[in-house]
Amino acid sequence: MKACRAGFLTPGSFSSGRLPNDLVVSGFVLAFVPGYSGGGRAGLSPASLTAHARWFVRLPCFFGALRPACIRERQGTVKRRPAVGRRWSIMPRVTLRFLLSPSVGGSRAWARAELLQDSLGEVLGEPVQLDVAVDYEDLERRAREGEADLLWAPPGVCARIEPVARAYFKCIRHGASSYRSALVVRRGAATSLAELRGSTAAWVDPMSVGGYLLAIAHLKAQGLVPEELFREQHFHGNYPDALNAVAFGKADMAAIAVNDARDGSVVDALGRFAGRMASETLSHLAVTEPTPMDALVLTHALSREKLRSLTATLESDVRKRALTPLFVALEVDGFMRADAAEYAAVGKALALAGRW
Repeated sequence: MKACRAGFLTPGSFSSGRLPNDLVVSGFVLAFVPGYSGGGRAGLSPASLTAHARWFVRLPCFFGALRPACIRERQGTVKRRPAVGRRWSIMPRVTLRFLLSPSVGGSRAWARAELLQDSLGEVLGEPVQLDVAVDYEDLERRAREGEADLLWAPPGVCARIEPVARAYFKCIRHGASSYRSALVVRRGAATSLAELRGSTAAWVDPMSVGGYLLAIAHLKAQGLVPEELFREQHFHGNYPDALNAVAFGKADMAAIAVNDARDGSVVDALGRFAGRMASETLSHLAVTEPTPMDALVLTHALSREKLRSLTATLESDVRKRALTPLFVALEVDGFMRADAAEYAAVGKALALAGRW
């Protein structure tokens, strides 16, 4: 019997004296397993592991004790991590597939997915499968191929998937439905954009509006050609990694999404994405023009009935309290129905950066 697919560990899973490939066991947790003396030599025997197999499976995934590969499977099941003391089981086939952007970092995106897993299904009255895209290209591809019914997508992806989008609901944060990009460096490293010549840029993703496109458009508007200005340019996949690259000296400049042009907004964004150290060691050189917020996108994969139901739920003032978990997970105050034309300007930025 193969561990994970059966839903729980069995003595046979350890008969070979090795942990099965489906599991990644944290050394931190192993240090607290009775009978383990460390180093994997004296105390960690197949017999002791078998004796404590059920103890393992009862550990919460939050502590990294277990990470079954079945979390990542897409075999028509809800991707759910079990509560402590419950066995893994195959869930009913889903009826709504919700795909999240990886922009805030993989761990944080998965934490948001877990927050929404049960609560969103209760609000919508049907099982929901949540997944996190590998990158922005994966997010766009899966939307176009009908692999997602509902997306949380950045503006750049919103612009590119217009042919398959049935409705947009842009996010409202701090009363605003638009945001900007701030170009940040280590404090004291530079006082103007021109001083960045010969430096290294840490971007988020080629289709990230706040973490790349707006910054590129701003540089070009100032007469600066990125290919000539920077010695190297790297994409890190999310805001935390890009900002940490600058904070730890692996890069010289990054771009980050901010609510507005105020200094306080930049400091808040730095702390939100990369922690206190980033807000204390980084500062901004410039803030760009605004662009529409990221949005929830209802795709062509939805039936007419489900499209009407989801639209009514997102537009209903009465059901706002029920949507609180969604507001918390996406860090929004609410949603506003948007027109596809609002993302046309984002398409122009994509074209200017050679990404259309």
